Amino acid sequence: MSNLSFDYSKWDNIDLSDDETDFHPNLDTGLNIKVKRAQRERKMDEYEKQRKELLADGSPAAMDKLRKLEKSKPLFGEDLCHVVDEKTIISDKKIEHAPPPVTKDEASSSGEDTLDYMEKNEDVLEQYAEITDLDELEQFLYDHPVLLHEYGCMTILIFAKRLECAHEREASLNCCRNYLVLRNIMDLAGEAHQLKESRPMVQMFFKQIKENPDRKKKLDEETVNFHKQILDLIAKDAFNEPEVAGAERPPKTD
Repeated sequence: MSNLSFDYSKWDNIDLSDDETDFHPNLDTGLNIKVKRAQRERKMDEYEKQRKELLADGSPAAMDKLRKLEKSKPLFGEDLCHVVDEKTIISDKKIEHAPPPVTKDEASSSGEDTLDYMEKNEDVLEQYAEITDLDELEQFLYDHPVLLHEYGCMTILIFAKRLECAHEREASLNCCRNYLVLRNIMDLAGEAHQLKESRPMVQMFFKQIKENPDRKKKLDEETVNFHKQILDLIAKDAFNEPEVAGAERPPKTD
């Protein structure tokens, strides 16, 4: 392969007229820029004048001078590149904002009941109930704010009960943990006045859990304790679907 060589000499005449390194110290920046630009325009006017005179002459000697003149032509920022083509693309994809969590009162007044909500969001709810990793849980809630709903909390509790009745203890415990995550985020949102977006509450909760080992430990303890309440309700046959009556609301993970 032959060695490629490049002639960089044409860049020797670059004049950065807005460069502040050689500004006059007694003039302000704005005035310095104006002075430098005036000097640049004068240089270009002189160059164009000489170029036109040599072209008009047309003699071999004039053409030789023209070639030398062009080599010494001062280069400015706008001479280094030019726009070949340009276009503006406006994306039709809208940024979807996550609505604030839906409280019990808001859910009741919406006309939708728990079963309606469960049927409409069955796939998302089942996926959420099965997630064990906290990072995945955070991302899933961030992507599916529909879960931040009073009926969402109820549904995850129902799943926990069904899994326990099916003798799937670990899955039931995981459901209880995911329920507590939902409930705590709902409580955080309830404390935030005029909340218009649910995602900041999701991020806030998981940030606290990840940065404070004690909070993570407390969440694990509350999961076990709350699961015991579910066991008691099942034993008493007091776990009513879909209202999930009788389950004590767990404390917040402060």
